Amino acid sequence: MRIALKTSIALIITAFVPMVLSFLIGALFVVADIFSQFFSGTLLANLDDLFISALGLVLIDIFMVAPVSFGHVFWLGLPLLLLSWQFRAIRWWSTLLLSFIIGAVPTVLYWFFYITLRLEEGKIYFLQMENMNSSNLAITATLAIIMGGFGLSGGLAFWFLWRYWASPDSPYGRPLSELPEVEIKPLSHDP
Repeated sequence: MRIALKTSIALIITAFVPMVLSFLIGALFVVADIFSQFFSGTLLANLDDLFISALGLVLIDIFMVAPVSFGHVFWLGLPLLLLSWQFRAIRWWSTLLLSFIIGAVPTVLYWFFYITLRLEEGKIYFLQMENMNSSNLAITATLAIIMGGFGLSGGLAFWFLWRYWASPDSPYGRPLSELPEVEIKPLSHDP
């Protein structure tokens, strides 16, 4: 039971990692805006705008990033964790690969269907692939890399928590190849 509780806490922390990363990236843009206003001499005139920008970062994290992050972790990550746990395949490389895929693939699928499906007069039309130009593919690839990076950051945090906190000594947390060999002896049928 101790491993399950620690794993649940590790999953919750994992969901917060992309939120914190998103906030830090936004804060970096706010700081860059502060420096540009400071050097142009308009800093004191735009303090209200800076406050609104900072508040906007918090609201974006709460209402946009948090549902996506928790959804990715618990709807996609939890089933893959249970499957990996069953086969004792939770290794650093498998965790990072799956976390990148968990971050990138849903975004790519959403963007692809957003571009190629149209609803007109109550009917859904699927546009042909020749309607997808190179800029749409570039946007899709960029979104896949960005969202995969957010997934990768959460996966890295999860793997560190899993390996060094949730199950450092548990045989359930180690791969099958690291378990000691068990010798199986045949039963003797002597009366």
